[in-house]
Formats: sequence, C-alpha cells, structure tokens
Amino acid sequence: MTHRNDSAERRGYQSLFFKLFIVLLGTVLLTYLAFGGFYRSYWNENAKIESHPNQVHYWGLVSAELGTPPDTLFAKRLSAELGIAIGIKGPSLNWHAKDFSEDVWDILGQTSAVDSVHLFFREGRLWASIQKGEYTFVYGSRRKPAVENLGRDWLVLLVFIFLAWLLGWFTLHRMLRPIRDLESGVQGVAAGNLDVRLTEKDNDELAALARSFNAMTASLKERLRARDQLLMDVSHELRSPLTRMRVALEMAEPGSAVDSLKEEVVALNAMVTEILETERAQSDLGGLKKHPENIAGLISEIASKFSGRTPGILWTQPHGFPAVPIDPERMKMVVRNLLDNAFKYGKTSPRPVEIYLRSENDTAVFTVRDFGPGIPEEDQRLVFEPFYRVDRSRSRSPGYGLGLPLCKRLVEAHGGTILLSSQNGHGTEVTVRLPLV
Repeated sequence: MTHRNDSAERRGYQSLFFKLFIVLLGTVLLTYLAFGGFYRSYWNENAKIESHPNQVHYWGLVSAELGTPPDTLFAKRLSAELGIAIGIKGPSLNWHAKDFSEDVWDILGQTSAVDSVHLFFREGRLWASIQKGEYTFVYGSRRKPAVENLGRDWLVLLVFIFLAWLLGWFTLHRMLRPIRDLESGVQGVAAGNLDVRLTEKDNDELAALARSFNAMTASLKERLRARDQLLMDVSHELRSPLTRMRVALEMAEPGSAVDSLKEEVVALNAMVTEILETERAQSDLGGLKKHPENIAGLISEIASKFSGRTPGILWTQPHGFPAVPIDPERMKMVVRNLLDNAFKYGKTSPRPVEIYLRSENDTAVFTVRDFGPGIPEEDQRLVFEPFYRVDRSRSRSPGYGLGLPLCKRLVEAHGGTILLSSQNGHGTEVTVRLPLV
C-alpha cells in the first residue's frame, strides 16, 4: 500500500499536467514581476517619505529666493532653466508658469502649516506645495522626456516580457517533443513500418503512452509474423495434395466437370505459389539471384502471352535499352501479375492495355495502364495489403488479393518502388521503378 502511495505521489510530481502548470505559473509570475517592477519605478511611496526632509529644505530655499512678494519674472526664468513647473497663489496674485496643470490647484488646500511641505504625485511628476506667509508656492519636478519614457523603459519592459514567454515556449516545446515523436511514429505505422519505436523517458503520461505504443507495434508485428508463418505452413502442406489432384485429374475421363476441377486446382496452385513467393521475398533465405538482364525483352516475352486477350495490348519494345540488374524469374512474376490485373479490370474498355518503358537518370521505369473502371480513392492505399480486394464479389473478378502485395515485395526486394494511381471511371496506372546500377 505504501509503495502504491509513493508511486502515485511520484507520478503526481512527474505528471505532464503538473509540469505544464508550473511552467505557465512561472511565466505568469515573471510577467507580473516585470509589470510590477516597471510601475514601481514610477510610484514609490517610500521614496516620497524618505525624500521629505530634502524636499522641505530645497523648496524652502527656492521660495526664499523668489521673495515676498514673489518675483514672477524670476520664477518664469527659473522654470524655463530648470524645467520645473512653478505656480504662486496669494493676495492679488494667481500666477503659474506655462507648463503647469490647473488640476494641481485643487490640492493646495491640504497645506495648512506655514513652512510645511505637502508632497503628492500627479501626471507623472512629484509635486510640492509650501506656505510662505500669505503666499502658496507650488513646484512640479522635471518630467521625463517622452522619448526616454516610452522608448527605453517600454522597450526594456517588452523585451523582458518577450524573453519570459520565449523561455516558457521553449520549455513547453521541449516537454511536448514526445507528442511530435508519437505523430511521426503513427505515420510510420500507417505506412506499414512496424519497426518504429518511441523513446521512453521520464515517468509521465507521455512516457506511458510511448510504452503503450511500442507494445502495440511489437504485438502487431508478432501477430502478422504468426499469420504469415501460418499461411506459409498451410501453403507448404497444400502443395502435395494439389499435385496429386492434378495428376489424378489428368488421368480422369475428359468432361466439363473434370475441366472445371482442373481450373480450380490451377487457381489454388497459383494462390499457393503467390503466398510462398511473397514470404520468400522478405526472407533472408529466399534471396534474389540478380544479374544484368534485358528487361525490355523480358516484358515482351510476358506481353506476348496476352496478345490475344481483350481489349488488346499496346507495347513497343525500345531498342538499346540498358540492362537492369534483376532476378528474371521474380520480375516475370511482377510483370505477369500487373498485366493480369490490367486485363482483368480493363476487359470492357475499348482502349487496349498500354505498357511503357523508359529510363530516368539511373532508374528504369515501366508503367502498365488500363482504362477500366478504376479504383475508388478510399481503396487505393489498401490495394498493396495481402488479401485486400476492391471487388468484394468473387464472381465479378476472380483472385485472392495477393497479386499486388507480391509485386510490391518483389520490387522492394530489388531496391525499387511501385506506385499506383487511379481515377474512378478512368482506369488505373501502376508504375515500377528499378535501379539501373
């Protein structure tokens, strides 16, 4: 029980939400301190109290220098030279310098004792009022120049706030990096890469999510391996019975029933072959036997076997095409499967199946195109998955959904790529790229 409590407490401190809360709280506090420090520089009650004796002495000397009755011409000149605001009120006199606020007069009544100084803040200045005999003198300290006030102080404030929020952003960006890694991992799994693994750090929710993701991909990979192994074992076991069935059918009396059984046996044998070849392509023991081969001649050899089928074939063998390092038998299976699909789905089209072969840089590119009904967009990303078929009805298009997956694995085993593009109602185009070296 104690261990569980300790774990829960440790998990609480290491929680992603707790970390986010601390970062946001720190950012807010730094921002508050910046604003507080900025405005405190303009409003400091302690400074007013501590400077009171000096203010009394200084403004007393200035008032004595102005005299009684006050010399307004001298006051005007003194205001201009020192940059201070001066106002004088008394018998038959209500004078103030040019840079003097009328609102300040409303506070002068607070000064009662003679020779006492009353200090107050107004409009960004420290004001002082002093009573000398029958006259009240009011002085306003120098105002900070506008450029200095807005330029330097506001710039320092904004820079400090920007740095505080920038620090918070970088901290959050670093803390949430596992989410970006998770997104990349999900995209990798969606593309078929089950070897993706996320880094498991710390003990927060994101680390737990990374561990769950890694466990999921490992489980998926193991399940697929078990499935493939089962298919391979079953296929091996079917080979012998299928061979005996073919021999028995060859010795049977000819007839429609026998011919129908022969077709089914041939179809089953083809399916078994595709399963075994698919697994052999990704097995270390089923390596390719590659050597430079005339791929144009190889395509012509396979295409000639489809020459009498509907809707026809359009293929012109290029002369002098460079040799491509391939396993001829495996590549024949690729071409045969692609042409078989093209004729299967393009048989109702008035246009023939087209084959193109060209070289691009260090790559041989051949394309098989039909003008059949095409493949819906939502199905195109799944056509290379084993046993996936766009046509759900076997009566409409025979097959087991193994042809394109086999082509993909064989092409990738050659270091190439295979891409499918299709428009619903306008046919399908499959492009294979193979390295020339």
